[in-house]
Amino acid sequence: MLKQSRENTVNYFMSVSINTQTSIVSHRRIGLTGANGFIGGHLLKALQGISTHRVKVFKRKNKRGVPARSEFLSFVKDSDIIYHLGGVNRGTPTEVLRGNILTMQNLIQAVQSLKGDWPHVIFTSSSQVYQLKSDNATLRESDPVEPQSIYGIAKKTAEELLTLSKIPHTLLRFSNVYGPACRPHYNSVVATLCDQALQGKTLTLNGDGEKGRDFLFINDAIHALIAVGISSLKETRGLYNVSSGKITTLNQIAQQIRQQISETCIQHRLSAPSGDPSYRCDSHRFRRRFKWKPETSIQEGIPLTLQWYKKRLSQ
Repeated sequence: MLKQSRENTVNYFMSVSINTQTSIVSHRRIGLTGANGFIGGHLLKALQGISTHRVKVFKRKNKRGVPARSEFLSFVKDSDIIYHLGGVNRGTPTEVLRGNILTMQNLIQAVQSLKGDWPHVIFTSSSQVYQLKSDNATLRESDPVEPQSIYGIAKKTAEELLTLSKIPHTLLRFSNVYGPACRPHYNSVVATLCDQALQGKTLTLNGDGEKGRDFLFINDAIHALIAVGISSLKETRGLYNVSSGKITTLNQIAQQIRQQISETCIQHRLSAPSGDPSYRCDSHRFRRRFKWKPETSIQEGIPLTLQWYKKRLSQ
């Protein structure tokens, strides 16, 4: 059975009140793309809790294909900040590339067509833009950007387009974000393993399970995004890692799940590749600039995630 943990630690779709600086963002006109996604859904609820203006959500009439420049024209008007979270992280290589690169280009062209001040674009990029060579590496913003996946290439190119556009912006390279409402078997190994455990399935780990990643709980990711939104935004170009700064292995994740669901079985598929080298991301630059730090450890985040999935499965 799932052990109980801190029930009231997290309001999963948060109404965030960080500090008195939220009054800054409350008077800003905010646009949001990707509100139907994992991070975007949480961010929308958080922004709705602190903004005196209606958060303008980008919605498409035709959900097929890449949104055209014309679809963005009315969306970008009268916005002080645009959180750009929309994109594609699963699909064919063509779908991933088009869904991230062309979407960014069409958004940029819509902003550039505006008369007067341009909004500040806050773009959620990924640690997958970095080159991974050595095991247990610490990745910094100054490190080589040579992605090894289609998704990483798409994010890197979208970053470059925004940088060349001269639109004021902040690029946030997130590590692996997990937590309630993240889709299993889609974009989070934590979500996948939690879902398997709650359904009584064996947790199968590729290799010896000692490869790890830098995992960031969803609440910490949302606090980071809000922290940028409440800042003065005087800089026209910002680039930051947003991460826990710690490596958590697959074995550690599986063991944390088994501590909550004691009957969970774990097996290793030793014949399968273990995956990319382990890495962590250095987020000290972001922490200093925005007075932010991650608050939720993996030991706290996994029980909270399991509680959410258990409730969802019981409905």
